[in-house]
Amino acid sequence: TLRLQFLAGTPALSTDTTFTLEFRPKTSITTGGAVAWITTSMNWDVSAEELRSQLMNLGWDAVTYEHEFVIGDVEVSRGTIVDGYSWDITFLDTSGLNIGDQVMLVPTLTLQANQPDISVSETYTGARSGGNPEEQIIEPSNDAAGQFRLRTVGSGYTPYLAVDASSTDVKTALETLDSIRQVTVTDDAGSPPTWTVTFIND
Repeated sequence: TLRLQFLAGTPALSTDTTFTLEFRPKTSITTGGAVAWITTSMNWDVSAEELRSQLMNLGWDAVTYEHEFVIGDVEVSRGTIVDGYSWDITFLDTSGLNIGDQVMLVPTLTLQANQPDISVSETYTGARSGGNPEEQIIEPSNDAAGQFRLRTVGSGYTPYLAVDASSTDVKTALETLDSIRQVTVTDDAGSPPTWTVTFIND
């Protein structure tokens, strides 16, 4: 899932500030450069439906009729933030167009009013269907005591956990993080235990 954020400073007209999105999923065999597809310009307050249509029609060439679609089914939702909007874009295609983790969309401002700012970030990493889920091991030192917290890159911290916390407590704490959806946690019953965390939906 990618998150597009647009801070536009509320221009007088929706057409005063516009942007495009660029998708570069592969490299040219002949030039070695990225092969890119670019949407048409969209208003800064574009609806989720229009943004979805723009993305799913990338590759459609009305002039030469070379219809090489490069993005399959996506889900787009729009939310409001201070002085702008954010869109969450989730790749749902299962036909082979967008398997696994996807490249970042590249935003470009095409018209600018009130010094807008636009950015794209990844909120959930994609995974190939049928692939092995990621596992991480949390292993405290043998003489560890007291409490600890966990975090992922760019996230906040979990609540404090005891060094001998149960696997259920570790699972509950991890799933409070916005960057994690669902995990399973097992431990080896050691003193202190070693926990194995399996990321189910990330």
